[in-house]
Amino acid sequence: MNVFKPIFKPKRVPKLGDSLKGTVERKFLWRAIDAGRVGEIFKELSKKIEELEDCRMVSWREGKLKIKVGSSVQRQEIILNQKKLKEEMKKKGVELKEIKVIF
Repeated sequence: MNVFKPIFKPKRVPKLGDSLKGTVERKFLWRAIDAGRVGEIFKELSKKIEELEDCRMVSWREGKLKIKVGSSVQRQEIILNQKKLKEEMKKKGVELKEIKVIF
């Protein structure tokens, strides 16, 4: 007979990524973290670069960035300045292979 029973049960301390773990499978966890990092860099660049002002990043996977724009003129500006955008992202540590623009 065990006389010493614990009065309280210790709480588990949440770790980094626990909130994502429930919604994302383990093999996709690192992709989700990488996409979040690229999203933050895109927000930062959209404040600096005039062509990206009203754009929204849709997805990031394996070097392909999808951007949603509001007008066809803005779409054309992004397509013409892809090289500049790729260079700016490379300076921040993101290697872009392709930029897809969705209207």
